[in-house]
Amino acid sequence: MSSILIVEDDWVHRDILVRLLQMKGYQVRAAASGEAAIHEVRLHPPDAVVLDMGLPGISSYQVAHTIRTDPATRHIPIIALTAFVLGEDHDRAIQSGCTAFEIKPVDLDALHRTLQTLITRSSPGIR
Repeated sequence: MSSILIVEDDWVHRDILVRLLQMKGYQVRAAASGEAAIHEVRLHPPDAVVLDMGLPGISSYQVAHTIRTDPATRHIPIIALTAFVLGEDHDRAIQSGCTAFEIKPVDLDALHRTLQTLITRSSPGIR
């Protein structure tokens, strides 16, 4: 069973994502802030991170950059999740270290396909 870290400051969105991804068979942990996300990734490295790009405090871009530049976590795929759909938002997310980009409201089937693809690609022996 693949493990996912959901990073979302809105408790309603976080709870919905956790429940929906659990129904898809994932082991899901959640963090409500950038600080908590970095702590969770280091303590319990997930197979992938779904990162809301509108976090308060440590920005989502800083979280992605921190995960991507740490040798212990740089292999973990990060999916940017945002309601902002401008090309510059996509580019900034990718430049900060995100691997993929999904739009809110979440299309669960598309998110699931992206997770499956990225987890398979980042699995040991696949790289």
